Amino acid sequence: MKKSLTLIALTITISMNAQFNTNYGDTALNNITSGTYNTAFGYKSLESNSEGIKNTAVGAESLKLNTTGHWNSAFGYRSLRSNTSGDNNSAFGHLSLESNSEGDDNSAFGDL
Repeated sequence: MKKSLTLIALTITISMNAQFNTNYGDTALNNITSGTYNTAFGYKSLESNSEGIKNTAVGAESLKLNTTGHWNSAFGYRSLRSNTSGDNNSAFGHLSLESNSEGDDNSAFGDL
């Protein structure tokens, strides 16, 4: 005899200072306090972001460590993962700019 259990969990965090953010994925945008206009789609994407504004992260762990960086775009697994305060970076592809932590105005296309 098979038994199945389906659980649906929804956590809503409301911060009056962090407005116009969109997130989908386990712990995506989990630490937002005052950042605005951020989009996080994927497991742990923009997880550490607290004050960063106008960032877009699509893919598991993309922009995971970003805290105060602004105007970054990361598309792909772990793209811009280590970015903490770098601004105006664009990373497209698996692991692209993964090690960038504070650099500004970088662009990378493709794996690694």
